[in-house]
Amino acid sequence: MHNKFFLLVAIAGIFTIPAIIPDAFAHGLGGDQAEPLSFGDMEVTVRTDLSPSDITIGDVDDVNMKIRFFDTLTDTTLEKVTYRIEVWRSGELLARNLFYDMDGRLDVEIRPKADCAKDELWKCTIYGGSEHVSAPGALAVQGEACNDNNLDTCARPTITGPIFDKGGLYNIRIDIEAATGPKIVLANLLSYDTFVSIAQEQDFVIQTANAEEIPIVVKTYYDEVKNFEFDQNDNSINFDMPFDWSPDYVDLVQVVHEEVRVPKSFVPYAEGKQFKGYVNGVEIDQRALLNDPYSYDDTNVIHFLVTKNELQKINDSLGPENHDSGIMELKLLPLEETSKSSTEFYLVDTTNYEKVPTTVNISWDGKYGANQEIPFEFTFFDD
Repeated sequence: MHNKFFLLVAIAGIFTIPAIIPDAFAHGLGGDQAEPLSFGDMEVTVRTDLSPSDITIGDVDDVNMKIRFFDTLTDTTLEKVTYRIEVWRSGELLARNLFYDMDGRLDVEIRPKADCAKDELWKCTIYGGSEHVSAPGALAVQGEACNDNNLDTCARPTITGPIFDKGGLYNIRIDIEAATGPKIVLANLLSYDTFVSIAQEQDFVIQTANAEEIPIVVKTYYDEVKNFEFDQNDNSINFDMPFDWSPDYVDLVQVVHEEVRVPKSFVPYAEGKQFKGYVNGVEIDQRALLNDPYSYDDTNVIHFLVTKNELQKINDSLGPENHDSGIMELKLLPLEETSKSSTEFYLVDTTNYEKVPTTVNISWDGKYGANQEIPFEFTFFDD
């Protein structure tokens, strides 16, 4: 009885996944944590989180940026920290200043302001706050400490300028200049890079061989999309964007997320279709493409989710010439035949919670979509 119950729970969990995955990937990276560095007997790092975490340009007037400095071994937040914060986008400096926080959790209100006319964007940025008496040059605001529930009323310094006014990947560089006390200056700075994404929707129109116009939306979480093209020969969608392929930079990027929305009424991209994806001419792993026919009744959403490992494989395949190309070319190719999707898991003995030598494979035809009865095929393997 226990084994049957466990199997049913596992199967129910698997069939719930398709309904959850689209929401999980419906936004870019609203938070990032840097690799830890040694500090005394601690392994310390910083984490950057945006609130709201799902940001599309034009939808919000202000964003909270939370930066926490903590020991990864004990999850203890370090107090009395002086931060040097820099914000970069596409190699351009947008903001740079010192900040001080008593409890190690720094909250800064970002107020996006577009249309900077300066030759250097950081010159348009304005900072709000007062210099802390014991941390010269560092901004702080006296008042109620911030937590996740009082961001509208707590005391926060502000940054107003050309930040989060455009979609793309933002590099938040953080130097810890002092910690555990405002005057305890570190002999060697602790420097971190974190990355957060702001989404931007770009509208395009493709023309079929029958002169039919099809509206397409590309939601980019990395950089502005350029050179959008539709190839009538194979019905593929092609576009590119700036990208730094240098190995050191690729090692910092967790995932590149691009989202393509196509009406289901357009037959090559109809519900149930399967796709191949290419980056700089190299076919990417099928796991780097997520087809979501569930979020919209009339639209298929195909996600490119190109991880660091996949980016490194592309670099290895193309060699050093790719490192200096400065561009990422993406191609989405619909397949003629509908293929099967599948998932696999093993069973566990509920007495000792050890794996048992039985594997279950569940497969289903990809042509089925939302609100349809889907026949599943179960296969049990005795390992």
